[in-house]
Parts: sequence; structure tokens; C-alpha cells
Amino acid sequence: MLKYNYLLIFSLLFVLASCTKNEEDYYISDIKSNERAIIDVKIANQIGTAVVTRSADASSVVFKIFGKAEDLKTLAPKFALSYGATIQPASGLATDFTVSADHSINYTVSSQSGQTRVWKVSVELFVNPYEGSWTIKQFHFNWDDGNGWGNNGNAEVASKLASAAPGLDDVITFGPLTAGSDGSIYGTYERTNGADGAAPTYISSKGTDWSNKLGQLPTGKGKYYINVDNSISVLLDGATTKLNSIGSTASTATSMEYDLNPAPFNKGSIDWSDYYGISDNKFCVATRIWYVLNKK
Repeated sequence: MLKYNYLLIFSLLFVLASCTKNEEDYYISDIKSNERAIIDVKIANQIGTAVVTRSADASSVVFKIFGKAEDLKTLAPKFALSYGATIQPASGLATDFTVSADHSINYTVSSQSGQTRVWKVSVELFVNPYEGSWTIKQFHFNWDDGNGWGNNGNAEVASKLASAAPGLDDVITFGPLTAGSDGSIYGTYERTNGADGAAPTYISSKGTDWSNKLGQLPTGKGKYYINVDNSISVLLDGATTKLNSIGSTASTATSMEYDLNPAPFNKGSIDWSDYYGISDNKFCVATRIWYVLNKK
């Protein structure tokens, strides 16, 4: 009888354990996500990254593309959504964005639990602010050796290195953009000598060649690419220079500024015999090289 009772108790415990496991499985499988967000959007000929805005009152996505007005009639954006969510119109479906004056379409994103959120998805045609011919109005650099002894500041490069002055009338031309087969957006780049016919050089009176820092807008022909962060990369003779716009890049702007990435510090080359006077002491610790370009 005692053995029978033990068997009965074990059987009941086994049944209870099985029920508990089944209940856990049931509750876990029954949990549905309420998330109904657009995380990102990608599309052919896209310029930069999409701007996703979500608030209690409204949700929107804005992205830019390179192309023509007629291209807006058959755009097929692909959406990254929150876990388990679906979207209508469907991701990747060709859609006419010209049906509204502001080139927007309302997309409905549904969560796993069935809740919905309406997203206003808008597209803008990218107007290339770089296209055209430019001359160099100003060419500056900042320096700071970090010692705290006052060897820091900013100046026109030509004021510290006269051989750079011939480059101030050079012409920089960014050609129209085109779409590559790999999805990249690029145009032709060229820098030619100005009216004086002379090219800048960056060799100081001490014989040091500072072109690795000061020659950031290369001379010659190549290509420029629009990057996802809206910077541009100039590719010339197998070398790439990345330029970050820090000023106006509107199509009607009279100038553009670029904050360039100089070569690493070389504080070991400081000439202590004339610490404040020698320009090389400033070039070797240049922290920022930048141009102001005027459109011709």
C-alpha cells in the first residue's frame, strides 16, 4: 500500500510538472510584440541616410535620392522594421510618390499583436551642391602642439608658406553626378592651375615637404563620391581624400568649407631653436586644414 502511495505521488508530481511546462510554453508563445516602427529605409540611388522621426503624435521618414522627377513615380523603398512587424504598401513594392505635392506616401506598419501605426514616408530629390567650378578663396590651418606654451592658433597657409600661394587661383570642378553599376553615386573631379599657370608646392625653407597635410585638394583628374554621411571622397591616382562639409552646401551658396583630416602629429620634428617663429613648428602639429571655395 505504501509503495502504491509513493507511485501515486510521483505520478501526480510528473503530471503537475508537465502542466507547468506546457503553461509556460503557452504563455511564451502567446506573447505578441506591440512594436510597429520603421527602423530604416534603403533605395537605389539613395543619398545619405534616411531621417526617421517618431513621436507620440506623428511618425515620419524622409530620404533623398539622386535622379529625375519622373523617377518618383516608380520608387521601391525597402524598409527595415521592428521585430515581427509588417508594412503596407509592401516593402520593395514600386510606388508612385508623385500623387502628393510633397512627394509623400502614408505607410501602415502593423505589429505582431495587430496594433497599427501610420508613417508618413517622404522623398526628396538631391540637388548636388558641389556641381560646378570653384576657386579657392581662403586656405587656412589651425595648429596646437598641446604643450600649453602658446604655440597654437590659425592662419592662412600662404602667410606661413609662400610657395602655396599659386594655388589660390586654381579652379576645382565637380562634374554632374551619375549612378554606378555598384550603386555608388559619383562625378568627375578636376583641379587645374589658375591664371598664373603655376601649381602650389608645400616645401618649406627647411626643405620639409608638407603636401601630406596641406595638399588635401589634389591636383589633376579623378572622381568624387557622395558618401552616406553626405561627405565626399575624392579619388585620384589611387589615393582617396575624404572631405567633410562644415559650411553651406546649398546650390545657391557662394562658398563651401571643408574640414579635412590632416596627417598625424609629428611633434618630434619641432625645432626648439626658434619655437614660436618657424612655420614648420606649426605645420607639424596642424589640427585642422580647411578651404573656403567660391563658385565661379
